[in-house]
Amino acid sequence: MSPAIPAQRLHALNTGRVPATHLAECLAVDFVALLQVVAPVLAPEVLQRMRDASGKGITLRMALAAQLLREAGQGAPALWQHHNSDTVRGWACFLVGASPDVSLQARLDRIRPLGDDAQFGVREWARYGRGPRTHPSVCAVSPANPCVRAGSGAPTSRR
Repeated sequence: MSPAIPAQRLHALNTGRVPATHLAECLAVDFVALLQVVAPVLAPEVLQRMRDASGKGITLRMALAAQLLREAGQGAPALWQHHNSDTVRGWACFLVGASPDVSLQARLDRIRPLGDDAQFGVREWARYGRGPRTHPSVCAVSPANPCVRAGSGAPTSRR
């Protein structure tokens, strides 16, 4: 069992002031609280949709957050991809992947900076968020894959 996250640290995570430093912190983020802080334009009924998903898995909630932002006119990944919060940067990954009428190459180009993020969670969300139309085998050999050296196609370790 992991130790409890101190209240002050949890508040910093939920207000988007700091990135998570380990998986327990990633999973502890209150998406409704974070959305209220970073996207105050969201209506109460929109936030309720996220509340209703609180018992769902994190991947579903990440995708839902991106969907809610997009529906509220806040769906430009550039608005979120440099945020202090790794969770918010993760939402940018899902926004890139769900971008309508964007070619595969354009999506891979847009996700590449997020796939090279300093925070482990964002790198992982870049792989999940690349979009449902991207077959995993394409990404396995793509320079957009954070485990492939740009231009070489050779796998590399991030450790």
